[in-house]
Amino acid sequence: MRRVQLQSSEQRSNREGLALVEFAIFLPIVSMLVFGAIETANMIYLRQGLTMTAYEVARSVSSHGGVHADAVIRGQQVLAARKINGASITVSPTINSSTLPGTMISVTVTAGADANATGPQWFCQGFSLSKTVIMSRM
Repeated sequence: MRRVQLQSSEQRSNREGLALVEFAIFLPIVSMLVFGAIETANMIYLRQGLTMTAYEVARSVSSHGGVHADAVIRGQQVLAARKINGASITVSPTINSSTLPGTMISVTVTAGADANATGPQWFCQGFSLSKTVIMSRM
């Protein structure tokens, strides 16, 4: 014959208290993991956007007849389409219509991670990403 033991209200109360303590310890850790994963994915997206922008600017400025101002405008369009804020585009050397074919052109795009954060900005505060593409002028 089986005996069924009923839990007293004190035992139930102790278990509820234990669950509350476990939740209080576990919640900050899980929150940090979730926000960290979101910001890591956001930084990967930002890095890819900077790479695309640098490539598009380099392609535009290195093409036949490409000039510095048009390439920077193209880069700003790509940045706006990817919703990247606070980015700077540097093209070296400055390209004009008289730049000789074969000239090596370096394009660097830099953006602050905190300006493009989706969650709490203290995950990536003071951190910036930069991408450089080098092409020769056609």
